[in-house]
Amino acid sequence: MVGFKMKKIWLGIYNLGLGLAVTVKHLFKPAITIQYPDEKRAPYPAFRGNLRLNRDKCTSCMICSNYCPNYCIEVKFDIGEDKKRKLQSYTVDMGRCMYCGICVEVCPFGANYWDQSYERSVYDRAQLIERKDK
Repeated sequence: MVGFKMKKIWLGIYNLGLGLAVTVKHLFKPAITIQYPDEKRAPYPAFRGNLRLNRDKCTSCMICSNYCPNYCIEVKFDIGEDKKRKLQSYTVDMGRCMYCGICVEVCPFGANYWDQSYERSVYDRAQLIERKDK
């Protein structure tokens, strides 16, 4: 009985020593913390920030809005004198967007793309609606 209690005591001391060894090992390493507002980390290349539109490449084909599973993209266009579609407005509701990237993949002209911005916190969801008018 006494041997069992001594074994538990030594096992507790051993585990305490293991925990302290990890603490001491990390105590002398340099900190990896970034002071966020002052220093900003560059996101990874595949990061999906905000959906952007290159108006010069867009032909108003509406493939992006048709493939969007949440229907958060709205494209309005006019038909010009040369019988071609002219982009009137392009609206994206980023509050409804699930960042799946289908709209970027299906665009045959590469007009949709993701930017690298990640500071998009707002208090009102109406501010997440981005209108790309003329």
